[in-house]
Amino acid sequence: MSERHGTDAGGGDGPGTGTRGGDGRGVDAGGESRAVDWRSLAAVERLRYVAAGLAFAVAAIHLFHPDLGFLRLVELLAADPTLLSTHPRPLAFVLSAIAIIAGVNAVAMGAPRRPIYAAGMVLVWTYVLGYVAWHYFGHGAFLPGREAHHHDAPAHEMVVAHLAGDPWALAAILTELALFVLLAVLFVRDR
Repeated sequence: MSERHGTDAGGGDGPGTGTRGGDGRGVDAGGESRAVDWRSLAAVERLRYVAAGLAFAVAAIHLFHPDLGFLRLVELLAADPTLLSTHPRPLAFVLSAIAIIAGVNAVAMGAPRRPIYAAGMVLVWTYVLGYVAWHYFGHGAFLPGREAHHHDAPAHEMVVAHLAGDPWALAAILTELALFVLLAVLFVRDR
């Protein structure tokens, strides 16, 4: 399991966090004895795996989006790269998917986790707010050179209607929200 937390099956040493003894106590980096909740550490480790799976799912949804993913980015770049100024979502989707994959790999390689959890929360919240803003402000009318596309219904009803009519977007939003919750829990509990 994780050497970082000393949670291997044999109860051996874990660099940086001390040794687990038979009394359920650990030794911190300063040599002080402290109580360790080993079940909690195992639960946090399981949450990390679930969060990694959700993060990969969010990355895949954006990278392989049928209209806004990698293939659309290649089409725009091949046709005219200046089109990205009025159609930025494929570039944003691809770069953010790469950032998510890099973040998961950085955590797996032992990088400090809390800053990565925080960055992940900001990124997935940006996805959710970006989706709402896109529809609230007339399908990207806030971008230079892009005309507003408004509907007759209030914006919040249109967001719900778009989500109900687009299983890809609904899956993305639900996965992003679930990932946000897990990252928030890990940010607080995974120290």
